[in-house]
Amino acid sequence: MSKTINYQIILWVFITLLISGCLPTTPPPKFPDSEAAEVVASEEFEIVTELQYVPLYNCDSPVPIQQNVSRDFSTEERVDTSILIGLGASIGIGIEATAGVAIQRTKGSSTLETYGTEFEFVAGPNSFFVHTISWNRKWEHGYVRLDSEGVKDEIPYRYLLAVHGRKVSTEEINCNDPESVAAALKKY
Repeated sequence: MSKTINYQIILWVFITLLISGCLPTTPPPKFPDSEAAEVVASEEFEIVTELQYVPLYNCDSPVPIQQNVSRDFSTEERVDTSILIGLGASIGIGIEATAGVAIQRTKGSSTLETYGTEFEFVAGPNSFFVHTISWNRKWEHGYVRLDSEGVKDEIPYRYLLAVHGRKVSTEEINCNDPESVAAALKKY
């Protein structure tokens, strides 16, 4: 085998070393540690009420009918701290990202609870009833206090504490009065 020097390979190695030596040597951005997070409940509550109407039209039937109305609710208590750096953006605590870099770190915890409420309504033969359910949602307001390497922040939150449903009224519509039936069917 001859000792011929391939100048193309040498040129390629030289250019590769030259280019790699010109790359920026800036270290990647350092993320602050968000170890201190405190949830502060303000003990301020907001109750939101929603009415649901359940018409049971059975005027033309000789047999009873039944309808079940249910709602399932889930509440999730979650505290996340997230930092996204990218495309020359600043995250507001003295760290600047370089162009073309997008890095995200998320730390957090959560608790999920699911519960439901169900109502059963029955309308006998040749009857028409309109049932009213009141749904009440109780919200608590507060904030999450973060302390990240001396930078303090407070993030407001609204948390669903409870949902309660209750039957508040039942209205019977006279099946022998076509105007009342038509008005109720249009309204509900």
